[in-house]
Amino acid sequence: MIDKLIQVELYPFKVTINWDLVESFPAFQQLKDTLQSPVWHAEGNAWVHTTEVVYWAEYYAKDLGLSISETKILVLAALFHDIGKSTATFTDENGKIHSYKHEYDSEKLTRRILWNSDVETRERICTLVRYHMKMHQIKDKSHYNKFRDAVNSIIEQVPDFYLLSLLALCDTKGAKYDPEEYTKDVEFMEEVCSFA
Repeated sequence: MIDKLIQVELYPFKVTINWDLVESFPAFQQLKDTLQSPVWHAEGNAWVHTTEVVYWAEYYAKDLGLSISETKILVLAALFHDIGKSTATFTDENGKIHSYKHEYDSEKLTRRILWNSDVETRERICTLVRYHMKMHQIKDKSHYNKFRDAVNSIIEQVPDFYLLSLLALCDTKGAKYDPEEYTKDVEFMEEVCSFA
């Protein structure tokens, strides 16, 4: 399935995603109707956000000279990272939109769609999808020990910490929210990527 979804060439660099195949999956179709919190996602629905994150994943894969394998993993993790919002999103009684724990639904849907793919590659993608929200939760570095412990915990669980850091950066850059907060978050994620 992976090779049906994505093709990567390094010289010259080119990523080709089979968007017709992607959009044939109901969960991706549903992202077009999945609203997001305008506080964190003023760019619109979950589909718009997903395509923005994929754009940034392709950009960084080229800019950083990732291998074909790493590029496929990063770009597909970007593609699948929020697919679970199609089932996890709801509007509360105050009209606020939430997608609590969507990363777990995203992981399950990703594994289901990629089930017949190479197991190692599939699981690397699923791990990035599952842990992508953990990276956003470590932004508060005000308590160094907590931050260090949180990062070490993620590193222990995610062998591809560098790719996870890149995914978090792409996820941040693919969102539109308060410009000052956005700038701080992008700078923080760039720091984490440099560390990784």
